[in-house]
Amino acid sequence: MFFLIFYVIFNFSELFYPKSYITLVTGDILCILHGIHTSIQASKDVSLEFISRLIGKLCIAGYSGRLQIIMVYYNWFFLGPSWS
Repeated sequence: MFFLIFYVIFNFSELFYPKSYITLVTGDILCILHGIHTSIQASKDVSLEFISRLIGKLCIAGYSGRLQIIMVYYNWFFLGPSWS
């Protein structure tokens, strides 16, 4: 059992390096924002407090550039250029 846990931790440890982790978290943030958008379109009440605090903490921690790159890439790739 110990070796299985060690194997899993060793192989997935790179996921928790800041570059990979911020990419995963940003992807999840974008999925949540998409769900919030859908809820707003359905005239439901939503709270943005947690997600806005999370984005703020990531920006304060120095990952604002990484967040911006991932969000711009996501918008360009999945939604198309905003000017078309």
